[in-house]
Amino acid sequence: MAKESHSGLGKTSPYRIHVLASANLWSKAQSLRRARIHERKCTLLCARAPGTFQAGVGASWRPVVPARDAARLAAQLGKHQVEVVCGPLVEGAFVALLVSLELGCDFVYAERFADTRRKGLFPVEYRLPKTLQPAVKSKRVAIVNDVINAGSAVRGTFYDLEAIGVDVVAIGALLALGDAIGEFAAEHNVGLELLERMPNNLWTPSECPLCAAGMPLETAGRS
Repeated sequence: MAKESHSGLGKTSPYRIHVLASANLWSKAQSLRRARIHERKCTLLCARAPGTFQAGVGASWRPVVPARDAARLAAQLGKHQVEVVCGPLVEGAFVALLVSLELGCDFVYAERFADTRRKGLFPVEYRLPKTLQPAVKSKRVAIVNDVINAGSAVRGTFYDLEAIGVDVVAIGALLALGDAIGEFAAEHNVGLELLERMPNNLWTPSECPLCAAGMPLETAGRS
């Protein structure tokens, strides 16, 4: 499906937004109803607050990312000659959508699947729906997320795209916590574009110095 981007989001250029009608998607992002994202829908989503993209989930609305930040990230990714932007559901896909509109390129998403058999920091998989795979074949793809910490969403999306022969040329995010994603990008020779980076410590249980010192676990936000 091809539409013209509206003047409120970057330059006017043709783009396609690929959406699969699946129960998993609707349960997470009901604003993408009827498997149609078109100009009117994007206008409604973006117009609820000046300069802010808002994602509707059920009856509630909340800000996701200022459009100016999506434009900044798109500008950084532009040098990689990106043809398709892929975002892991849920939050990362909304940021990826905005970036794709700014770049005037196609948008696809990866769905999250928990794998209870896996151990360690990455017990989930991310997979591109089969009906969307033709949209990325022989294309230069950038994976875009909102915030990257351990990087399970980006890693899962990367490995799935790699498995189907896709050329992932860049990873982009609004914020990266720690150095894990930088090491991953360097290992796989993929460009990395970040708006901000903050320090963060992340360990497996066997490597955690706090666990080794016998410090009790704390659940944030609970008394």
